[in-house]
Amino acid sequence: MINLLTRILGDKKEWKAMAARAAARSPDTRPADTSSQRRPAMINLLTRILGDKKEWKAMEARADALPRDYQAVYDEMKGYMWRFASGDGMAIIAVLKDVLGLFETSAAERKGVLDVTGEDVAAFCDERLRGTTSYFDTWRASLNREVARKLAD
Repeated sequence: MINLLTRILGDKKEWKAMAARAAARSPDTRPADTSSQRRPAMINLLTRILGDKKEWKAMEARADALPRDYQAVYDEMKGYMWRFASGDGMAIIAVLKDVLGLFETSAAERKGVLDVTGEDVAAFCDERLRGTTSYFDTWRASLNREVARKLAD
């Protein structure tokens, strides 16, 4: 479960960044050096984790109700897509939720899973991931920032 949450929410550095962004969005009149300023951000983060966990479990239950061939493809797709997840992983969850809905509809229509995805399941996944931020995008931006920072010095 910890691995799943880590995949969904990213690493510890990203958790801290997410908490800092949440704290920056909420107006706070307390001095910046008090630890009590972090409490609203942590509460928001914990609320989000618990809400996301419930949503994830509901999605997994829906996936378990699919026919076996759909389950197999969905499980492989999850593994493939998580490799490209960046940030808190919510973009991947949204994509998986859409795929799950498509699979449920197609299974109800008695279509074969490869009739839905095509023979190239990776291409199907890549098309769904288009427009989401990946680690490659994050690394690319980080590289460009570091180069710009060093050249500016």
